[in-house]
Amino acid sequence: MILDRQTLDVLKLTDYTNINYNNALSSASVNLFITYLANQRMGVIIHPPTSCLPGSGWEIVNQQTMMISQEVAGNMTPASKEIARLTVAQDEKKMLVYYWYEQQGENTISQVQGRLRMTVNSLLHNRTDGALVRISTPVLDGESEQSAEKRALGFLKDALPQIENRLPNEPIKD
Repeated sequence: MILDRQTLDVLKLTDYTNINYNNALSSASVNLFITYLANQRMGVIIHPPTSCLPGSGWEIVNQQTMMISQEVAGNMTPASKEIARLTVAQDEKKMLVYYWYEQQGENTISQVQGRLRMTVNSLLHNRTDGALVRISTPVLDGESEQSAEKRALGFLKDALPQIENRLPNEPIKD
């Protein structure tokens, strides 16, 4: 899905991906939205879902963090990744949103921690790149949040290796 010109002008993204994935067995979709900025600076930063979603009429009903395990190529032990989980509502609609930031090759869910890391890395390594990965799915009428979460996390488990391989996530070397 292509973002409109007004949204692109506000976000000032270097690149983005915005795709709805549908399962033939279900009427619910999972949306993958990745934003990337090669050079963050004053006025050009990744916008957190906790700002954008309320700005577009969604109310944050619940906010928490969770750990997901991910298979790491060449490693027999799965690694863990901390992600944020939001339950949002708008009128009679409800949606689950999962997200995290990739800042200079490191994962965080905290906008403040990400900006602090970016500032330090900018001064020490001249590096300010960053991405936001967001996965969302509606909670359908009559569907439980657990069922919607199973759909979203199942998608994430399948997609995470591909997402990770395509993010510029080269860590900073001291």
